[in-house]
Amino acid sequence: MILANEITSAVGLSPQLIVMIISLGVGIMISIGLFRIFKEIKLSSLMIGIYSIIFIFMIFADNFGHAIAFDASGATTGAMTTPLSYP
Repeated sequence: MILANEITSAVGLSPQLIVMIISLGVGIMISIGLFRIFKEIKLSSLMIGIYSIIFIFMIFADNFGHAIAFDASGATTGAMTTPLSYP
């Protein structure tokens, strides 16, 4: 909720909507992970596909969108699992 309140002041969306969007993304990724396990899909194949989609979306987003996505990933997974660090 703290991140959602910070984003609200910059973007203008309600905090509840921001939390729902982030939660939906986490739920989709968990569902994809379970699907991968049940269908015995190689992790490397799945990651290539997911990262390809993410990089395509990043082409169309501005730097502000990149910052929000990075902060949201750190807020949902914790600081130890965030792949990059702040400069």
